[in-house]
Amino acid sequence: MGQHYTENFVQCTLSAMGDKLAGSTIVVGGDGRYYGKEATEKIIRMCAANKVCSVKTVVEPFVMLCRIVFLQQQNLNYCAHV
Repeated sequence: MGQHYTENFVQCTLSAMGDKLAGSTIVVGGDGRYYGKEATEKIIRMCAANKVCSVKTVVEPFVMLCRIVFLQQQNLNYCAHV
């Protein structure tokens, strides 16, 4: 990833909202894998600088469940081939 990629991506996304951004509520979510905490902290700071009223953070439980099922399925398939 390039330097300041996250910040540039987030600012472009926020800017695209135009007049709807100020006073709005933004929901930030992810699947709990890579760089989530750091990215969320940056997004919250950037939202505050862009006059967003509130930020809600969530970790997508469905995506996490799919990952668990996928990993379990891979393990079962591996064991079945042994």
